[in-house]
Amino acid sequence: MFKFITIFISVLLYAHPHCFIEVYPKVTIQNNKTQNITFTWKIDEMTSTALMAEIDTNKDNKLDKQENSYIKDNYFMSLKSSHFYTYIKNKKKEIPFKITNFLASFKNGKVNYTFSIKTKTPIPIKNLNIYFYDTDFFVAMILKKEFLEKNSPFEVKDYDGDYYFGYILKGK
Repeated sequence: MFKFITIFISVLLYAHPHCFIEVYPKVTIQNNKTQNITFTWKIDEMTSTALMAEIDTNKDNKLDKQENSYIKDNYFMSLKSSHFYTYIKNKKKEIPFKITNFLASFKNGKVNYTFSIKTKTPIPIKNLNIYFYDTDFFVAMILKKEFLEKNSPFEVKDYDGDYYFGYILKGK
């Protein structure tokens, strides 16, 4: 009986997200194609508090250049193997991207990551789908219609990956 309870509790501990990230996309468009895609991730307050306790070494409630570099190198770039929980598709073809202009900040009790992604060529908006999800379900990516800019040429759709959940930023 004890083994069953231990296994059940272990499964429960891994069966939910440990971090919640709100995704705020900003897409610069020219001639109905992407020119620049920038995201701001707002990390939940509990995770942000833990990060700040470890990272903000001078305890000024700001993230200076050295602390920013540490976050980028030790936390953010480690997400590369998980595609930064971001998958870009043109129609159904996955598009590789690279990260540029990373900046971490601390605002309103939350750590924010702002960064741009670059693709080799601009993508037509009507064919663009950007998926946000974590297949391991440790991180919940949250995208809501109200996170989009006014007059955005995108809509937000739910994405059900059978055993994980996410969102799609879908070009109209």
